[in-house]
Amino acid sequence: MADKLFSGNDLVLYGLWLIVAVAALNWAFVEFADFDLLVDGLGLADDMLTMTYAVIGAAATVNLYNTIAVDIMEM
Repeated sequence: MADKLFSGNDLVLYGLWLIVAVAALNWAFVEFADFDLLVDGLGLADDMLTMTYAVIGAAATVNLYNTIAVDIMEM
């Protein structure tokens, strides 16, 4: 049986979930309101935007692992 990544720290898990949720909302804003929260709202550009996307991708990867490998496989 696999263990969740960061299973001992719920604050980290909630933070990762929040990052993924805000990224999903940003995609909705880009599609339906033509407003990019990261670029237009926070003014991120170039390297900082790339690092932000990397953090979002890492958070999504951890959430995906925790959901599939742990929660779904234990059903």
